[in-house]
Amino acid sequence: RESKARQESETKVREAIAKAQDRAFRDDSARAELEKALQKERARSEALQSESKSKGALATADAAFEKSERSERARFARETGRPLDEAPGKSEPGLYVLKGFDFKQRDRVGVVVVHLSGMPSYTVNERADGYEIVFETTRIPGTGGIIDASFFETPVSLVRSEALPAFRARISIRLKRDATLQVNPQERELTLEFTPRQ
Repeated sequence: RESKARQESETKVREAIAKAQDRAFRDDSARAELEKALQKERARSEALQSESKSKGALATADAAFEKSERSERARFARETGRPLDEAPGKSEPGLYVLKGFDFKQRDRVGVVVVHLSGMPSYTVNERADGYEIVFETTRIPGTGGIIDASFFETPVSLVRSEALPAFRARISIRLKRDATLQVNPQERELTLEFTPRQ
């Protein structure tokens, strides 16, 4: 009888241990599922925050650009006595935009391509160290740019763009050897070809 009672007691203990282990396993599984769900929610929240920041930064940049445009239009009206036309190229042109420039080598010829929103009036001036092209009623976004072309086997050493007073812009080309200049204007590009003199 004592042996049977002992067996029953051991059986109950084993059952209790099994139930406790099963409950602990279920708790661990539930905890793991909860942790996984929390990680997904955190990742989703961070993604939403990042997207919100990106949209905010884009909105801020757009607002700054619009403010700059309004200021530039007001300054143009003050200095010229007429409003800034929305469509340059009409009888009363507004401001063109010098968008940028590229440099490339073709044989031993240095080629500078100036990208514009349209073709403004311009003058070509020869200097002691090269040439400059001055565009009228033209603005440059930012502070301009520069290209070091001294490593190419062409006469061109350096190309630089910069803003000038009275709504003008300038492209300066510094030469490292004597060259002839050929200017090819197109609707939205001005191509400058520098060929070494023989």
